[in-house]
Amino acid sequence: MNENKVSKEVTEVVSEVKVPVEETTKKGRKKKRRRKLYEINTENDIKYRGPLSYRHLRMFGWFFLAVAQIAVILRIGSKASEALAASSAVAIEVLSNFSYIMMPLFLLANFSMILRSHANFKRIIILYVGLTLGFAGGYLLIYEHYVVGFTNIFVQDVTASREILDYIYNMATGSGMKTLNVFLDLLLCTMLYFFLIYRPKKFFQGKKIIIFRLFAILPVIYEIASMTLKFLKVSNVIAISPYAYPFLTCKPPLCFVAFIAITLFFAFRKKYFIKHGVEEGQYHEFLKTNANSWQVSSVTSIIFAGCAVIDLVLLLVLAAIFYNTESGNAGALAAANAFQIGDSMSMVVIIPLVLLFSYTREHKNALVDILIPIAGIGLIAFVYLEGLFQLSKMIPDLFQKIIDKITGGGA
Repeated sequence: MNENKVSKEVTEVVSEVKVPVEETTKKGRKKKRRRKLYEINTENDIKYRGPLSYRHLRMFGWFFLAVAQIAVILRIGSKASEALAASSAVAIEVLSNFSYIMMPLFLLANFSMILRSHANFKRIIILYVGLTLGFAGGYLLIYEHYVVGFTNIFVQDVTASREILDYIYNMATGSGMKTLNVFLDLLLCTMLYFFLIYRPKKFFQGKKIIIFRLFAILPVIYEIASMTLKFLKVSNVIAISPYAYPFLTCKPPLCFVAFIAITLFFAFRKKYFIKHGVEEGQYHEFLKTNANSWQVSSVTSIIFAGCAVIDLVLLLVLAAIFYNTESGNAGALAAANAFQIGDSMSMVVIIPLVLLFSYTREHKNALVDILIPIAGIGLIAFVYLEGLFQLSKMIPDLFQKIIDKITGGGA
């Protein structure tokens, strides 16, 4: 799809959102016409504004992420207890889907932060770089010092302990390759938006702006490389060290496609506004309107629904491909897991939240925004501590089964 075609389609979508104004006909009667979107400002804005803010989306996101970890605990326990495996099979499938719901919520909340601080990308990027590295550092410390150390109490061999933990990770994620560093995803998405939307004030002026825009390829390359590594890992082509996990992205492919589509919508819409004589400052004022907030929610909902449908179609295609093969459903499931096909269908579930969301809503107490991720990480830690405590009696048997599996002693 070339740029002109995409620009034309975005123009059609943009021009549909209009505000009624009165216009006098030739007969002196007053009729209402729809005001074009680029004519809207804070003085003639619409009244509707969604009740949910970025803060609510972050709360939902962290809660869903914590709930999804219950599935991880149950999956580990089910390998040690056949009774638990039989009773928790349905719960594992249901709870694991919550991990796919959280990422679109985080991305949308991130969009809210970007749109409300459009001129301060530097602060946002530095924030996410710090959070990404901080999370990675915390993960490596906890994994090597506590997790490996605790496992070594039972195994008495550091190398074997790491092999066991790697096996448990693959087992706990259902042979998938899922990571937890959501801050890395938010950083890459912010960088993509920055390179496609921001207009530098000192460098890359005039036609050189195309060079700046081309930097958007960098986060895309990182995403593709991360997805490729995860696919090769799940396909047993390569081995990936657990120390690399916090530097891999979390998003399924169609979720990333949805984000690119939303970013392109903003990029071409800004171009559309400028084409109709709207200056940079006026466009930033428009970003504060309820009309724009509603369009962001409605367009995002459409994109989420479209990507979910595409994901479903791809899943059905995989099922059809493997239908007459020897592996059958198992082969289709393995392929879907490797490509993370089907993981984006859950975006449909959050569409009601998206339609109730308004990125223009702000909060005065910024301390709460700092406490939310801390509380979220604390909730996840509690889930794991409580889960491991409940499974503590199974741990020796579980380790023995894993050791037999790795060494072939249980064959």
